[in-house]
Amino acid sequence: MIEEFTIERIMEVSGVGGWQLDLKNNKLEWTSQTKRIHGVPLDYEPNIEAAIEFYHPDDRVIIAKAVATAIEEQSSWDLKLRIIRADGEQIRIRTLGEVKTDTQNNLRIFGTVQSIEDTEQELNKLQSIFDNVDHGLNVFDAQGRLRFWNQQYLDLFNKPEGEIYEGMTLLEILSCEFERGDFVGDPKIFSEALLEDMAANHGTVQTGTINGFRTIQTINRPLPEGGWVCTHHDISEAKQAETKLAYAAHHDSLTSLLNRHAFENEFKELIESHLNVVMVIIDLDDFKPVNDQYGHASGDQLLKLFAFRMSEHYGELAIVARLGGDEFAVAYVTKHIDVEKIKADLTKLKASLMREALIRGQTIKPAASIGCAFGQGGKITREELFHQADMAMYRAKARGGNSFEIFDERMAAELKLRDEENHAIIEACRNNQLEFHFQPICSFQTGARIGFEMLVRWPEKSGLWFPADRIISVAEEHRLIDLLGKYAISCALSNIKAYGLTEKISVNVSPLQLGKGELLAHVKAAIKRTGVNPAQLELELTESSVLLDVNGAMEELIELKKLGITIAIDDFGTGFATLDYLNMFPFDRLKIDRSFVLKLLRDQQSGAIISAVAALARNIGMETTAEGVETQEQYDILRASGCTHAQGYLLGKPAPLSTFFNHATKLYA
Repeated sequence: MIEEFTIERIMEVSGVGGWQLDLKNNKLEWTSQTKRIHGVPLDYEPNIEAAIEFYHPDDRVIIAKAVATAIEEQSSWDLKLRIIRADGEQIRIRTLGEVKTDTQNNLRIFGTVQSIEDTEQELNKLQSIFDNVDHGLNVFDAQGRLRFWNQQYLDLFNKPEGEIYEGMTLLEILSCEFERGDFVGDPKIFSEALLEDMAANHGTVQTGTINGFRTIQTINRPLPEGGWVCTHHDISEAKQAETKLAYAAHHDSLTSLLNRHAFENEFKELIESHLNVVMVIIDLDDFKPVNDQYGHASGDQLLKLFAFRMSEHYGELAIVARLGGDEFAVAYVTKHIDVEKIKADLTKLKASLMREALIRGQTIKPAASIGCAFGQGGKITREELFHQADMAMYRAKARGGNSFEIFDERMAAELKLRDEENHAIIEACRNNQLEFHFQPICSFQTGARIGFEMLVRWPEKSGLWFPADRIISVAEEHRLIDLLGKYAISCALSNIKAYGLTEKISVNVSPLQLGKGELLAHVKAAIKRTGVNPAQLELELTESSVLLDVNGAMEELIELKKLGITIAIDDFGTGFATLDYLNMFPFDRLKIDRSFVLKLLRDQQSGAIISAVAALARNIGMETTAEGVETQEQYDILRASGCTHAQGYLLGKPAPLSTFFNHATKLYA
């Protein structure tokens, strides 16, 4: 049994004073620590009236009422009040009291008193810190009762004055929000589940909407001593930016039609349906003169008008897209292939598209070349049908435009020629006969050239000519992309060594090269063979590559980064990449697609998207390269938007590497 002296020493060490009041004899006793707290000598003899006089005048009524109530109801109290010590100093104390019956059946009051002045000061400091953070914060104890909160929390959730108080349970808080319509769900089920998670030391993250437009993310983190801390972040702007990016990934920013990538995915589903599919490609005639004569704003209006008329003509029966520039596509299924019916429909479409229009005060009579092809899904591939419609469109354009053509046998012969051309590309890939040109990439901050992007080119000595995208597509289609990709990387490293470059060279990588480990093995061998610093090699992947995490593609990217190689995501904004993918994949750089840059001067949305992407990249530690920079005005806007690097004809056209070493390293300021 602990002796009385020992108990009092324990209380002194803990800073807690004790007292008892014998109600029968009206005798009050204080421990030594209680006397120290009141600033009186240790031989001081207290009485009930004098003890109450120590309390601040405004608090005397409170303590007197608490004592009277406790005696009447044989209950207890726990109060935080002010006392004025014998030396005149005012301090905050916590006083507890409880009425009990002793062994002689007499009523006694036992209690404790503790100075909380230092604690209150620390709590005030802590509250001040909490009130100056830029997010809402509150703290719950192990029983789920609110102990701390800041003003930002109240503001974030629009809490009415007086609704929140210390000791309030989570269930009570959620019930208030539920009644106002700010909480969706069952408050009881939610609070019980959260209490279980916190007791099991499991952190949680929830996202909800306040007032229908503000998105709040709440993060709950368990505390070691029990209870948990909640932080509440307003992520409305980030959500809106992500929504805009997601929309931009599927839709053309000018016309709001599907973009090429989204169209190809939906078109693929139509082909795989094994139904009859009709494919239509529309290309505006003489669109460039409209831009040149009336300005790009008028050209944009014409494209919007075409998009509206196409959507109006087909309604919900077809998928309609802008493939890029002034080229559009339509695909739909039909129960029966009726050529005459298709011709009649194309005639109506042509008439609709070519109606005169008043655009920015100018009367313009549009014209278009239309190509059509059809086939039964399962018997024709997506690529075949697309090529057939494309060929029919070019036939209409070759005949003077302002007309439509349907793919026929004559065009099949032309496809045969195209196959022969593809064969030439295949042989060039197999025999490493392709050439590479290099386009400078410059820093917005210093104007210095920091590297090059390496681009495949058809050899100039050949009598034929093929664009780079056709070379790549043929290589992918015929499973030669691994061969071409390895050749490109070897050439990049060899050029770095031969020219003694200190700059970085970026090489495009097809998604088909990833996931097999062959690319990693080849890069390691090439670096070892040339002795080039791996940090001088950058691999660029399109957004579609980001989605193809198959057969270890993710692991291969991580291993490449471990070598010191940087990874860039190319054509950002034209695919399906989201914030989750940027967190998941080890990218160092975002390359903003040139389609946004080209529309920068006439499309406010493109500028907003570029600024959002630049800010997003900066916040997660990534660099940004704006592609397709062709004018000084574009350059200035992009630099102001926060992009870190630029690439485009303004800074240098693609050319053999030797071309650039006749000039100073600093290309643009």
